[in-house]
Amino acid sequence: RFVAMSLKLATTNAVEEVPLQFELFETHSRALSQTVALWDVAPRGVYSDKAEDDSRILERAFEYGGQPFQLALSPAILKKDGVQVSRYPGDREQLVEEVIRYLAARRNRLKEGDNGDLGISFSLYEVYKELERTGHQLKYGEIREALTVLHKAHIEIVKVDGEGPRAKERVVSGSTFPMLVLGDRNSDVSECRVSFNWLVSQAVRNLDFRQIDYEMLMKMPGPIARWLYRHFVHESLFFGRSPVRRVIRASEIVEGCGMTVRSRPRDTFRRIAAALAPLSETGLIESMEAEDVIQGKSRVDVEYTIVLTEDFAKSLERSRQVANQSREDFRVISGGEPTDLVRPRAEDKKKLRALRSERP
Repeated sequence: RFVAMSLKLATTNAVEEVPLQFELFETHSRALSQTVALWDVAPRGVYSDKAEDDSRILERAFEYGGQPFQLALSPAILKKDGVQVSRYPGDREQLVEEVIRYLAARRNRLKEGDNGDLGISFSLYEVYKELERTGHQLKYGEIREALTVLHKAHIEIVKVDGEGPRAKERVVSGSTFPMLVLGDRNSDVSECRVSFNWLVSQAVRNLDFRQIDYEMLMKMPGPIARWLYRHFVHESLFFGRSPVRRVIRASEIVEGCGMTVRSRPRDTFRRIAAALAPLSETGLIESMEAEDVIQGKSRVDVEYTIVLTEDFAKSLERSRQVANQSREDFRVISGGEPTDLVRPRAEDKKKLRALRSERP
């Protein structure tokens, strides 16, 4: 059904059918993308030093906005060289997902399917070139496999409310890309399509997304650093935390990004320190102090006091202003709050362009 809708939109004059939320999801700068509440900082990846054939369901506890959540991650089952293997989403999959989301924020790229899901059409060549441009080159076969893992690996996120067996409330259960159509294997420019998961689709409908500096995100040296960047962004933009000074413990980083815990705590602390060290070079951290947390005679944690750069704080303020303006624009055009997709008339589109042109 998604395929049929995509073809219909491509072959008919659908300018008037583009939902208002889709236009507000687009960014005016190619250096920006959009980030989505909860989904983008949930520990959905496995970042080990080697790919392991492991079919266990991984269970993780984490916090988001001070609220406790639980996540269950089931690996994708694939066939490689005729042999069945299990693969969890990892660093490679995270980068591919980031590129797909970036492409979706470009003009007229986001589409709606017949069943209400939201998605995007693209080519493997587009993804390949964008990864190459940002310093994360992958082979075409690796991109195909990453898309398949993102499609087949299952994620369940549950908000924990109270105690006891009835205290859990399911938030979402599914994959990153519930629908995947891969193009002709013999052509890297043939059309591929994915649909986004429910949390991303709902964020678009409800305008519950924020602009994020995509170029800085892709410069981050590894998945731990990328998680920290998104975490700092979300804490400010979705929960109003200070955009300048943060205090975070090593245990919070381990829990938040889902990194593999080493058998010796000092090895885990060393890996986190190595991930934090180069962040001053990316323009994110102005200064950082580390203090050991001692219990008895043992170091059980490390507390980091981080001062973020003025440029980072300014980028958050711009993102906050854009989000507020988008919501106000939606109210002016639609007359209400975003609950479902709204398709503006030609005069509404003209009014929206006028509102935007009046701003600096």
